[in-house]
Amino acid sequence: MSKMKLSIYISLAVCCVMKPVYADDGNHCAVFMIERGIPQPDKIVSEITGKKIDDLPSLGSCSREQTLMMIANQNAILSAEPTAIADHIYGTWLSDDIYFEQLGVFLSGSEVLKIGDDVNFDYDLNHNLLFRNIIPFEQYWLQSFGKFEEFWDDEGEYSGLVAQGFFPEAVLEGESVLVCSPPPHPLIYKDISFNSKRRDDLILKSRLNFFDEPVSLRIYNDTLVLKTKVNLLSGQYSEVERTYTRVKITSPADALRIIVAMRLSGARYFRCLTHKISTQDRDMIELISPLSLPELLDKVSNIIMLRREVEIMRTAKKDSRGEDSKRTNMLNDISLKISELEDQLKPISNKMASRNDFCIWL
Repeated sequence: MSKMKLSIYISLAVCCVMKPVYADDGNHCAVFMIERGIPQPDKIVSEITGKKIDDLPSLGSCSREQTLMMIANQNAILSAEPTAIADHIYGTWLSDDIYFEQLGVFLSGSEVLKIGDDVNFDYDLNHNLLFRNIIPFEQYWLQSFGKFEEFWDDEGEYSGLVAQGFFPEAVLEGESVLVCSPPPHPLIYKDISFNSKRRDDLILKSRLNFFDEPVSLRIYNDTLVLKTKVNLLSGQYSEVERTYTRVKITSPADALRIIVAMRLSGARYFRCLTHKISTQDRDMIELISPLSLPELLDKVSNIIMLRREVEIMRTAKKDSRGEDSKRTNMLNDISLKISELEDQLKPISNKMASRNDFCIWL
């Protein structure tokens, strides 16, 4: 895929009261990173990692050290430690890896991990007492494109689940553990295609299917550091460390609903809105006024469910002439409802598009 011009909007996550100012000077990338919830690289990070990415293009006005932070939080990698408290790794974690997406050379979307009590694992745990000391996890891929019928259910819930598994609690002591070897710790992959092109779908899944190998977890503030191995095309394995930022449990899905329903750019708005929703950003609340956030989410969920209904009806097998006429009338009624809801949200999307300081360009 050819490189496209970067046009990414970013979210305010670290300093909710600070208003970013668009600028072309050397501080522009720093403001970008604040908006994304990405920390500036510490001096020690620059000294250690500055030569690692000489061959990687910089992102906009970002230095090589700052660009490296768009792949993984290097501060956390250097400083993270294992924890003996399970609650420290419980939660919803948004991947920090945005580098290739911003370059436009990879499939657009974001990885999200859910760990602990909020995971709804569909495996029967009652058959084996060995399951007492485990922590369930789910891995998701959230993207703003794809058929409504495939990616959304009739209640407006996104179904981009990639895999489910368990972390044995030994991982909390800093040990590398195999999370997928059944029994007693099965790894279950979901049968879902994220791209109509088989090649692109397999490339994405090869990037996501890293729980097949031993995994260890460490914590640094609100950053999760995951260490594992990836299988290279040569048949050799390479050790990698990935980092994730803690967000509120519903914020990634809520951000995705807004983007899909309002036909916004996923690459431009997803991480931005995820952090703004997670922090209840005051600037965002003012922008969507007079609607409250629950009211906005209710409207976008309705749009998604109605569009899904239209998609199902249009792809259904045609019946008799009378049934076709009835279906046409129903489609017209649903399309009218969608148009009415979209018109109600148009002022909000227009305000987003006109505000360079809401989610700044890189």
